[in-house]
Amino acid sequence: MKEQIKLLMEETGCEANEAELALTLCENDIERAVKTIGMLLKYILAFKAKLRFKESNLFALVHLAVNAKTSEILRFSCVVSYNPFMYETSIDTDWFSFEKTIYSFRLDKGAATDYTQGILPKLREFLTVKLKEVPVIGVAEIKEMLAEFFSAASLEIEITSQELTLTQFKRFADQDFEDDVQVIKDNNEAKEVNLLSEVIEDPEGTAVSKLSKGDVVVALITDERDIAHYLSHLMGGRKDGKAVPLEAHIKKVVFTEDEAVIELFYASSILGTAKAGLLSKIKVVTPQKDNNPWWKKIIPW
Repeated sequence: MKEQIKLLMEETGCEANEAELALTLCENDIERAVKTIGMLLKYILAFKAKLRFKESNLFALVHLAVNAKTSEILRFSCVVSYNPFMYETSIDTDWFSFEKTIYSFRLDKGAATDYTQGILPKLREFLTVKLKEVPVIGVAEIKEMLAEFFSAASLEIEITSQELTLTQFKRFADQDFEDDVQVIKDNNEAKEVNLLSEVIEDPEGTAVSKLSKGDVVVALITDERDIAHYLSHLMGGRKDGKAVPLEAHIKKVVFTEDEAVIELFYASSILGTAKAGLLSKIKVVTPQKDNNPWWKKIIPW
């Protein structure tokens, strides 16, 4: 019995009394006892966090799976990026999907690859030490550890945890998910972003009632979201922190009683919405021909 208890403890990480109970319930059948403990004991905590460094316009995702009994790190991943689109990632998803998302964003053009690779071993080492020092491992403790490690001014941290049984964790822990990462990356590429914009008016321009699909107008991106600033900067629509005009194709014009709502196309998956008075005259231009269009800089978006 003692040898069976020891074997079960080594296999599952459970305590001696838990191993003895499982063996008793399973009539000393080791294989059944392993499955029983795997389904009953929830001692694995998966933490999912996203961080925003306001002063440096950096964003990060961190995933950490910990054995709450031994404080051992079972899984760890992190990515740092200049792409605020990453910060829209939900931390309420399951741990495995969150981890795959981290790996997919490491492939993104906005990823701070050198910075990510530089902090990965240091953050893991830091957490390994800190986890041994706290009596209880929870959201508040992990959040405090991340804040201490990065010690950045104006740092925002959102974090949540997921309690897992051994069976739930092992179901995915040993999987190779390179194909799934590519699927996530492909799905991210398909998302559209709609930016608040303002079309440039011109006394000698085209009446808003005469605008049609395909016309090229000049627009300012006035959207104040981080993702808007990021995309605008990549497209050349921001200089010295201020919006500068960009060409955009008209997708559609919708008229209401008070105004015209103009739907714009900047680049693949990047749209805009602008409003203009019914009597406005809009500056319409001849599109510039370029063998290497500016919007190609932001593919896959």
